[in-house]
Amino acid sequence: MICAITSLCLNLKFNFSIMIFDNKKSNLIVQTWLLYPRFIQMLINDQHLELEKQETDKMLLEHMSSITLECLESYKNK
Repeated sequence: MICAITSLCLNLKFNFSIMIFDNKKSNLIVQTWLLYPRFIQMLINDQHLELEKQETDKMLLEHMSSITLECLESYKNK
């Protein structure tokens, strides 16, 4: 982490992906597996634009309804 901050301060090249994947490998030792699968998928998608994607593999986002917001508000006040 110190090398990354130093590289940013001195405007030097630094391979952040190696640092991230080394951290992920160290997580495997303690029996946690794929802590950030979406992040890794985003990296793969960025590197390989020609990969086929399934239409059913999209996460649809919807606005929250007023009922959902009321439920969240009541949960927050507890």
